[in-house]
Amino acid sequence: MTYRVEFYLVVALIFIAIIILITLRLKKVAKGLEETKLVNQTPEEKCEAQEPTTKSIPKPISNDLFNLKTNGEDVIGAPSLIEPSSGSLLKMEEIPQQQDSLLQKSSQKMQDQKAFSNAEDSLISSKHIGIGKKVYPESRGGKYIGTEGKSPPSHIETTFEKMDEWGCFLSYVCTRRPMEWRLEVEIEPKDQHVHIVSALQDAIELETTNESTCYTLRSISSPLCIVLERNGIEKRYNPATLHFPILFRIEAQNKAVHSSSLSEGEYLVLTPDSWLRNDSLAGTAAISPEHTNIPHIIAHYFYLNEDGDHSISFFDHRGKEININSRRKGQFVLEGDKLAHDKESGIEYYANSFPFLRYRKKSVDDMATFEGTLVFGINEGSTPSRVRYSQRFNRENSALSRISLQNVFNEHEESASEKPPTGKYYVRIYDHEDILLESFAFYFIAKHFAFEIENNNMLPETDGHKPIIVKFYHEADCSIFHDTNHAGISVIKNTEETTVFKLDPSCSRERMLFTIEFNGYSLPLPFYIPKLWWAIQQNRESNQIWQDCAAELSRNDYSASSETKVILYVPEMLHDVDISIGFNIENKKSYNRHTSKSSIEINLRDFGDDPCLLIPGVHDFKLWVKEKQKRVSVTLCRATVKLACCACNFISINENEMISHYFEYHLHNDLINLSYDELRMLQTDLPARIYQCNYCGYYVAETIEQHATTEICRHIEEFCPNVNHNSLELTNKCFRVVTNPEEIKQNVFKTLELHRKCKYCNEIIDEENIFIDHLISKHGKKMVYKLR
Repeated sequence: MTYRVEFYLVVALIFIAIIILITLRLKKVAKGLEETKLVNQTPEEKCEAQEPTTKSIPKPISNDLFNLKTNGEDVIGAPSLIEPSSGSLLKMEEIPQQQDSLLQKSSQKMQDQKAFSNAEDSLISSKHIGIGKKVYPESRGGKYIGTEGKSPPSHIETTFEKMDEWGCFLSYVCTRRPMEWRLEVEIEPKDQHVHIVSALQDAIELETTNESTCYTLRSISSPLCIVLERNGIEKRYNPATLHFPILFRIEAQNKAVHSSSLSEGEYLVLTPDSWLRNDSLAGTAAISPEHTNIPHIIAHYFYLNEDGDHSISFFDHRGKEININSRRKGQFVLEGDKLAHDKESGIEYYANSFPFLRYRKKSVDDMATFEGTLVFGINEGSTPSRVRYSQRFNRENSALSRISLQNVFNEHEESASEKPPTGKYYVRIYDHEDILLESFAFYFIAKHFAFEIENNNMLPETDGHKPIIVKFYHEADCSIFHDTNHAGISVIKNTEETTVFKLDPSCSRERMLFTIEFNGYSLPLPFYIPKLWWAIQQNRESNQIWQDCAAELSRNDYSASSETKVILYVPEMLHDVDISIGFNIENKKSYNRHTSKSSIEINLRDFGDDPCLLIPGVHDFKLWVKEKQKRVSVTLCRATVKLACCACNFISINENEMISHYFEYHLHNDLINLSYDELRMLQTDLPARIYQCNYCGYYVAETIEQHATTEICRHIEEFCPNVNHNSLELTNKCFRVVTNPEEIKQNVFKTLELHRKCKYCNEIIDEENIFIDHLISKHGKKMVYKLR
């Protein structure tokens, strides 16, 4: 019975499996028939099948005919073709006009599809969504999305269709406003006949700033829709949304431009407020995170130097570490007659001739593999006066390591000999996938202009910093003005071709701004005058007096319990300078200025074990920095090591002087005579006892023949002239024992050799010159003097 039940169960399971397989097969056949039917449709049938209803047709803001959907993918003709990770292209579609009827819309749509795409393409079907023509940066300004890609094995040059004339220049920027950074998008039509109708997010028209082509974004994730109009026809762009972290390269004090790659410089990174900065890799933040105009989005400040000490790194809301790799230097660099460099914004200044753009890989083969687009122009962001130049490079015409911006300028001008005008230029470099590789700006002065600076050394001289002299050489129509907010600046010479300024040294002045004017056009020209200053802080004083001359300190300031500090003021632009401090280069200690601080605190007790503090005299406590490939130094303070006599209050900083003093006044206290018993050990023939009569001073020495006591008593009883021998009274035997070697030598033994010994070790030394050396070498200098 049990086996029969199991048999029926197995049969039932097999039957169910057969039914499932048949069902799946029927579905697959039905799907194949449907795809075949779609492929065999004519373009007219496709368009009729895709004709939207009246409710779903989007309506431009300008004519109030259609209603835009909140979801950007529901908008007809506006599917997003950009994938952030792959760097795909923008797609631009046509919007029906107000005067068209619903029937005319279908016909118009079909005609536009024939003109702008192949017959088999479908603007809505995801199967054919990637067959659109490539829109190059010179036709739309490039996009700032994706990662750096590699050059393909071959390059296919495509021709632009009519729709390329609709292109616009699109740039994401962050602009500093009071209390926050504002995320904006700059839109500039390529053709002068193209006008911006509106820019929308979530079917809401974006607000414009002071410039009519700059729009403030409402969110990060919402799709952006840009509506353009030309000759009564409206079309729209749908660029891809941005993805975190969003990188912006700071190009000016209040402006940062979106970038896809990193090199040295200042960056602004936008993240959700739930992300945390990874201080172990990124270092401590120099500036606290700042708010943006978008809720829950904050801006982080990063500074990347050439040494690559720090990187951009975060922990997201799940705790996952997110790192962004960077190059120490960019792939491209400007070369030419460079006038100055603004270290805050990274902007360079050139004069007389236009700079070249050099590919950092100097090999011609490396440059030959570069394919992309160069875009540069003047007056970025200012629509009325903005001028733009572009040029594409590929393997056939770009086997060069240097690109002449002057040649690119000449190709767009009527006169090839015309010099570019004075102004601020921007440069954008795109790769073959139209991804932004490099972004920077520079100022160009088209006229003769030069300057020189005197006394601009970082370290002061012995008597302090010298006044800075700035000499400008210019043409007659040029005027130069200094920043009136700074005191201590004066004009000492002013002619038609020369202007000379004198700047008094000041600790608070690191950057000096001059204004250059040429026939009504003015541009700022910054000068950096980094000067190193320091202050001495004793007993935790709060007031700091900055100085540029050496201070006088004592040895006690370097003791283990000392609170004395040297506060070193290091200008911000010198934060990466290698600073070494000490009494000599062999025992120096290295210090680095923290990015968030402007000074370095140096505790002098850290140098209390330096051998120099055991040597009397004046020792220079120095600072070394590397400047112009060599080390230069300055004396911060002088440590005076004094000597104090151990026996009196005599003070000296000269050791020889101190030894002479001790030798003359105190050495006899340490060199004592040997006693008579000690002399007997050296001279064994000396008598054991010597007595002297108290009555007459007669000396009696003990010998082998006579006993001293017996002999002195007999002398008193019989021979002493001062004793009355006729008296009946018994005479007292009064005498003393003689032990003074000098007395014995003078009155008893004229040939007695006297000797002296060291008070501390009993070593017999007769000569004082020898003894002073013995005292210092064997017992130490502390027996003679003390360090103070």
